[in-house]
Amino acid sequence: MELSQALKEAGRKGLEAQKTYEIIEAAILAQQLVKELAGEKEKLETAIGVLQEEWEGLQGQADKVKETIRQLQAEAKQDWEAGKAEAARELEGIKEQIKARQEELAGVAGRLEEALAEMDRQVQAKKQEADQEEARLQAARYALAEFKGRL
Repeated sequence: MELSQALKEAGRKGLEAQKTYEIIEAAILAQQLVKELAGEKEKLETAIGVLQEEWEGLQGQADKVKETIRQLQAEAKQDWEAGKAEAARELEGIKEQIKARQEELAGVAGRLEEALAEMDRQVQAKKQEADQEEARLQAARYALAEFKGRL
């Protein structure tokens, strides 16, 4: 019986040793996993930093685009005002000569209308360009917001 009891005890101790070994092995694996996760976390933090820098760069570009749009609008307004002033001067000169040159006045008035129409088309084209730039800027902001939201 003592042999049987000793074998049972040895078997029990063997099982305990096996469990202890498995616990140690699991702890080693857990420690390795923690190290790997720390490395992944560091990589993610680096990627987030890069993305933040890119975001800031895009914000700077967006500000430059806004400033360009403002400048284009200001130039368009100046062009329009200068065109209006020029047209007014020409009209005054025509009014002084109207009695003596009615036929010539009709030709000059036609050219003046064409010039005003062309200036108006140019102003509208510049405004449309500015609106298109604003739309592209908004689309870029939306895309960045979605991208940032995914992070």
